[in-house]
Amino acid sequence: MGSNNITDRQVDINRKIDETYEELVRKEDEKKAIDEELKALLAEREHYSLLSEISDRLDQLDKEGGAKLFWGDDYDPSVASELTQRARNKVINYDTRVAELQVRQNAGDENIQSLAARVNILNEESLQLEEYAEELKHEFIIEREMQPLPYRQMVMPWTSQG
Repeated sequence: MGSNNITDRQVDINRKIDETYEELVRKEDEKKAIDEELKALLAEREHYSLLSEISDRLDQLDKEGGAKLFWGDDYDPSVASELTQRARNKVINYDTRVAELQVRQNAGDENIQSLAARVNILNEESLQLEEYAEELKHEFIIEREMQPLPYRQMVMPWTSQG
């Protein structure tokens, strides 16, 4: 592997690290925004819980025939039903939004973890490439071809023939 190829690979790895890091920062910013929105919604949880309970109680009161106690003697059942349905829809929309944000938050956490792992892997690759480049600098270079030596009969010290 030539030094030019190592340099190209190093540049490519550095570019990937930069891109991944930028994406990581972007995902962390998105997660922060989701966390803030979720925190604001969760601060209103008690209100929506009460709204849900009230709409359930109004339905129960209507089923038992006591809707006039709440709405008055001249109430319109369709208007009362529409108002309780609107309250119920607000609670459903709230719960749906909270669930959606929690799913996005969890997905964002997983994304951030995978991007952080990718940055670590790319950093390791970069270090390995640098080590390999350093090893290449110290590698023994063969500057000439070896030539076979002429045959010379070897004399072993334990032989009795001179």
